[in-house]
Amino acid sequence: MRNIFAWRPAPGTGTRLSVFAAILLSLSARAGAADQLFTNGKVYTQDPQQPWVEAFVVRDGKYLFAGSEARARELLRQGHAETDLENRFVMPALIDAHLHPVRGGTSNLYECQFPFSAGPADVQDAIARCVADNPDAVWILGDSGTAVSLSASIYPHRGVFLTRCLATRR
Repeated sequence: MRNIFAWRPAPGTGTRLSVFAAILLSLSARAGAADQLFTNGKVYTQDPQQPWVEAFVVRDGKYLFAGSEARARELLRQGHAETDLENRFVMPALIDAHLHPVRGGTSNLYECQFPFSAGPADVQDAIARCVADNPDAVWILGDSGTAVSLSASIYPHRGVFLTRCLATRR
């Protein structure tokens, strides 16, 4: 069995994955697609001058207009699509397409596992098992979900990276 704790991504992998994701996202927005009109919703704009609007229009994947339904209809091109929001709430948001699903999937495969409620002794025991099970690993990864203080002298010849844990040096 391959030592999964010794796995290291190739240099530049993160950049290549980011560029690939950006390309895929850009392909999903079809240029020249029909305008989309959204009406009958509670549309919050986060604009202090006009916090609430009746309708908005999306053209080529971008907001074209937000305001009255009458004005929105004036801006539509022929063949547009309409969506009735059925009185639902809408608010613009940051779309962040980084790789949380990948991180979630790999954590079970490549990291020490210990429960959210683990205390320092539980975390130290779990790390000791991971170190013993993976003698060639350069780094031991883990996530306790809570702050745990560990002495840096426990594993002096191995890097231990625990998110949301506190490593202390004495």
